[in-house]
Amino acid sequence: MVRFFLLRASATYLFLLSVLCCVTSIPEGFVADTLVRIPTGYAHIQDLSVGDKVLVSTFNEYVASEAITKIISHEIETIIRVNVDGDIIDMAENQLFFVPLQQRWVPVSQIHEGMYLLSAPLRAVRVKSVSRIEQKTQVYAFSLNKHHNYLVGQHNIVVHNFGPMVFGAVQAAEGITLLNVFLAANPLVAPVTIAVGGAGLIGGLIWKAIGEIKESKKSSKKDKSSGGQPEDPKKPKNNDAEPDPATVRAAAIALLKAIEESRDKAIEVFNKTYEWITTTENGLQAIRHAFENRPKHNFGPLLTRMGANLADKKDVLRVGTKILADVTQKLIAMGSKLPLKDDGVYYNILVEYGGEIITTRGRIIDGIFKMSTMFIQPQHVR
Repeated sequence: MVRFFLLRASATYLFLLSVLCCVTSIPEGFVADTLVRIPTGYAHIQDLSVGDKVLVSTFNEYVASEAITKIISHEIETIIRVNVDGDIIDMAENQLFFVPLQQRWVPVSQIHEGMYLLSAPLRAVRVKSVSRIEQKTQVYAFSLNKHHNYLVGQHNIVVHNFGPMVFGAVQAAEGITLLNVFLAANPLVAPVTIAVGGAGLIGGLIWKAIGEIKESKKSSKKDKSSGGQPEDPKKPKNNDAEPDPATVRAAAIALLKAIEESRDKAIEVFNKTYEWITTTENGLQAIRHAFENRPKHNFGPLLTRMGANLADKKDVLRVGTKILADVTQKLIAMGSKLPLKDDGVYYNILVEYGGEIITTRGRIIDGIFKMSTMFIQPQHVR
């Protein structure tokens, strides 16, 4: 009975250790006294508890609040220090930040001077410097169930929370010593224990994939169009009717994948889009909307640096056409990294151009990137 209990205990620890193998490493989190944004202001990260609410990014003009579900604290040997526009933040080397110009999460070990990080609600903040300090210290991190991010520092930088996989990995790490003692005292059980641990490894892989499978199912439901249904002969045809949003999104996603796979396809899409910009009323309206309303959209300084005569309306539109075309080309180059809403809309996507961070909104439909508006937020004007 005792041996059976010990076998179960060792198998449990090996299962948790297998979870650790499914993630590259544990170190995520921030050092003590790091500021975390909460609904009433800021709190030091080490003072937060389960159930406390923190502000999170919704990746648009708004922020939301969400309660902490888990908290961890562990020791690291290397600190990464990031200077974000004058605000110094110290953290573990695998802490993830959202890089808006790449539309993806990036570990701080891959972040360098000159990159932009996302600041909530919707702003890009430049990294001034990144340094590495070999020093043992305690770091703190926590988990959220819905948005999986929170805001740190004076600029409300969007960072990723730790997931339950990492929480399990920490528990596994804490059990390694006991497991080694057990195996040393019970050498005959070791082969069985390792076999069980192998099953645990597979279980850990399955566990890691669960979230991705759920998201994939959600995405496939959203992408599923109404195609394949027999047409009702009694229903009158309306050639001007708005296409089904799910169908538009599915077509846009397919186009983005094709762009990634073929440079010729990317060129074809750009040429088609440029023709729409310069020859259609909607395209010309997008140019006028963005560049004739300079006080609101803040393109005056950029137009001036690019040689436009602001007193000459035609010259403004000429340079504005180039800016819109170049920015659209950057969106096309994002490929499948470009996030889309259900109707093929890209919304509040940040693009770096001419030393400015430009916010873009538009829609991919009929194989064309149709920009509806773009502007430079006041805090981004150089």
